Amino acid sequence: MREQGQLQKQYQKLQDRIDAIYVDKLDRNISGAYFEEKSVEWRHEQADIRRKIEVHEQANQSYIEEGIQLLELADKSYDLYTAQPPEEQRRLLNCVVSHATWGNGSLSPVYRPPFDLIAHSNHEYACKHKGSDDFEVRKEIWLPLRDDYRNFFGSDECRELALAI
Repeated sequence: MREQGQLQKQYQKLQDRIDAIYVDKLDRNISGAYFEEKSVEWRHEQADIRRKIEVHEQANQSYIEEGIQLLELADKSYDLYTAQPPEEQRRLLNCVVSHATWGNGSLSPVYRPPFDLIAHSNHEYACKHKGSDDFEVRKEIWLPLRDDYRNFFGSDECRELALAI
């Protein structure tokens, strides 16, 4: 998003140059040939920048669509998990859980990334805000982790996992 903003600033800077040089042409401070040469050059640069902006916009849309599919998959995950044969259930658990320990009558899993981040943020929220469902508080916990999630959920490993289910 930051890069897209920079591209838009570059585009506008070129547009401002074209506008200024046009005024110089009208005031006869520069020749028509020089105006034509520079405006063509800057319009080509603008076209390159426009293509780069479009690539970013397409990537953003793709990211949103994949996120929606992933959320839909997560919503169905329990039903899909229980419908799988034990071998597939084990395979899925191996993707999510690194190892587990048994102590004091309870099982304590150690999650693989990024599932460890999800478990950590859920635990942190539960400890700080028992019984609360305040979105702003949850956002404070999740936002610092979003790039870690984005990197995982955009990975081939995540796509293979989704296809396996």
